[in-house]
Amino acid sequence: MLFNEYHADLSIRGKYDYSAVQNWNHQTNFLDLHFIVFPINRSNMHWTTVIVDMDRKTITHYDSFDSLGGDRYLSTTYRYLQGLLQYVSDEISKITMIEENSGGDLLFDKTEWTMNAHPPEDVPQQNNDYDCGVYICIFAEFITFNLPLLFEQKHIDMCRNRIAMGILSSTNQN
Repeated sequence: MLFNEYHADLSIRGKYDYSAVQNWNHQTNFLDLHFIVFPINRSNMHWTTVIVDMDRKTITHYDSFDSLGGDRYLSTTYRYLQGLLQYVSDEISKITMIEENSGGDLLFDKTEWTMNAHPPEDVPQQNNDYDCGVYICIFAEFITFNLPLLFEQKHIDMCRNRIAMGILSSTNQN
């Protein structure tokens, strides 16, 4: 599942509020998903991505321009991850309520989940200020296909062309 855009708007006045995001998911049963990809726009300047791995129970933030780091940045990132964990919990709770009414027994235990606010050491880094969108697309593709992140800046033009070809070929099929 891929959401088109995510501006970290999980909150109203800085606190998580499910009513602000309850319409994100209309028909998808989160229990049927392996991954959920959330692109994040950071201050209208940079795109990062958070990938929720439903099987491994991890929520990981990937940033191709890690030099933006620092305590405040990591604190904000961790707040996003906490909000996303609560969002996943709330979506599964909706399913649980439906299942409980039909005799099912589903529970969501947040303590089983791991949040990674800082990207792993082996996350490829961009060396300019405009390729972040390509990086988040490639991160999403590689991770959801369980591929190692073995690419670097010199591969980005080829990746950009691959993304464009994929968009054009799917457009032509419709």
